[in-house]
Amino acid sequence: MRTINIRGEVSALRACHVLWIWLYETGSSCKAAFPHWNKVIGNFGSKGDVYSGCPCCDYVFHHPKGGCVCSACPLRDLWDGNCMLAWAAYKNWRHAWDAKERSRCALEIVRGCEYALAKLGAKVERYVVAASNDAKKEDG
Repeated sequence: MRTINIRGEVSALRACHVLWIWLYETGSSCKAAFPHWNKVIGNFGSKGDVYSGCPCCDYVFHHPKGGCVCSACPLRDLWDGNCMLAWAAYKNWRHAWDAKERSRCALEIVRGCEYALAKLGAKVERYVVAASNDAKKEDG
């Protein structure tokens, strides 16, 4: 398997942040449908080159400890260990039956990306959801 080898937690989190904003906005159930893979990830080839269709999973896949070390996931605080645990927002998104529930779960992941970026001291482009459910980006 050839993967892109995203280097660094910040790069993985920023790419993940943009992906999950799109999933929140669209309510899509398919990460592969994200139309901006090359723009977000760079010119590394197809979306299939991103391990599990997730920039954070790709980062973990290439972790120095070897293989998929979920404890090295940049979103580990959001999952409390593993994104496939029953209570994890990712697993809930993956198994949601409607766009509204998928959007709710995706927004939780967007917030997790923002929290993890802030914790690393990286500049965070906050994604603000107004009461009217209109969304916009702002620097924060």
